[in-house]
Amino acid sequence: MSKLEWVAAFAAPNVLLLLLLSLVVVRGRWAVKVAMGDGGDQKLAQAIRAHANHAEHAPLALVGLTLLALLDAVPLAAVLGLGGALTVGRFAHAYGLLTNPARSPGRTVGVLLTWATLAGIAGFLMYGALATQGGVAPAASTVQM
Repeated sequence: MSKLEWVAAFAAPNVLLLLLLSLVVVRGRWAVKVAMGDGGDQKLAQAIRAHANHAEHAPLALVGLTLLALLDAVPLAAVLGLGGALTVGRFAHAYGLLTNPARSPGRTVGVLLTWATLAGIAGFLMYGALATQGGVAPAASTVQM
């Protein structure tokens, strides 16, 4: 599989997780009969935050992974490691937040994996953007627009 195909393989469960979290919010709103907000219901508030947190982090990370896949200098192992860490982290965080409003192992693991993934993506994006065959950033005069 190509790097881009691997990104698609990591995007699929993250998109499905966003859909699942959306459904949990809708089900919770139906249960407490509120159309907006959480109606003071703790479980619904947790579901809303789990959905929002995933929506805040996963899309940018997946865009970053896609860009990594398009950069020749970035190795496949980086895409695999970062995509796997993102996916495990997002599922762990969602589970931890849905099951416990306080600190939980799932939330801790999820946030650490997500932050490490975002930092790794940023680093590899910089590396891939500056790398050439010789490993040196191109001179400003050689950059073509």
